[in-house]
Amino acid sequence: MNHLLIRILRWIPPGTPGKARLAAFFMKRGFKRSLLRIEDRLGFRYEIPDAREPIAFYLAADGVYEPKTLALILDRLQPGGVFVDIGANIGVFALPAERCV
Repeated sequence: MNHLLIRILRWIPPGTPGKARLAAFFMKRGFKRSLLRIEDRLGFRYEIPDAREPIAFYLAADGVYEPKTLALILDRLQPGGVFVDIGANIGVFALPAERCV
């Protein structure tokens, strides 16, 4: 059921009026409070302990958490470089950065 809800949310374009409200409804009522597995737009898979946390909300709704921040990080990394993510939580910046360096 969770995967169907995620597909529905991602079908709606980011910034569509009412999308955040619909996503919040799904996250609070539709998602189980157990471990949630979500794949982002880049193909990375995350295990999120609580579907109510903000990172889970954006990963489920749009497939990316803080897209401008992620783009900034990835644009500046080069092979052989170093990236340190202090307090990485579930790794939404660390995993894509690892692919670049």
